[in-house]
Amino acid sequence: MAKKNDFVTRNIMSDVGNLPVDRPAVNALSMEEVVAFLENVSPHYRNCFVTAFFTGMRLGEQVGLKWKSIDWRNKKSLIRESRVAGIEGRPIEGETLRNAIWTPALKRAGLEYRSMYHTRHSFATLVLSSGESVGWAQSMTGRASLRMIKEHYFRFIPNLTHQDGSAFSTKFEGVLAKTTPNRPIRG
Repeated sequence: MAKKNDFVTRNIMSDVGNLPVDRPAVNALSMEEVVAFLENVSPHYRNCFVTAFFTGMRLGEQVGLKWKSIDWRNKKSLIRESRVAGIEGRPIEGETLRNAIWTPALKRAGLEYRSMYHTRHSFATLVLSSGESVGWAQSMTGRASLRMIKEHYFRFIPNLTHQDGSAFSTKFEGVLAKTTPNRPIRG
């Protein structure tokens, strides 16, 4: 405010960096764990969790979904808004869903506890581990850049193209052998 009101000539806050934030590690459910969870969740809530696990939608995005946002012909839903408790009626609250449905279903399935947000992590890891493009995963999760996908999910991306340097070595093996005759042979 001081800079905005011309009390000072320079905004000293521009010199202050953000504190690092410790984020919990991604502990996504495997496909087998997703199936076990879905087999143990109340049938009344099964579709909610199928949607969460296989679209990556947040709870607020699910309850904010309107019929006009569903394109039945192209089998797409457009996420345009999110709802929170107290706005436009009373959607189910996350804490109620977690305590009454999510946690008991995890226990019945014999799975370790993790937050409901891990449905979103599970979607991203399942998509990437199945070989879908990183760009598609970014688009489906609504991320503005690939940075977050890389930071959180890189270890789940399989090496389907063997982009580990072996293609380079194979392609230039003859040149390498001529120019570096004492080079150790890879095993």
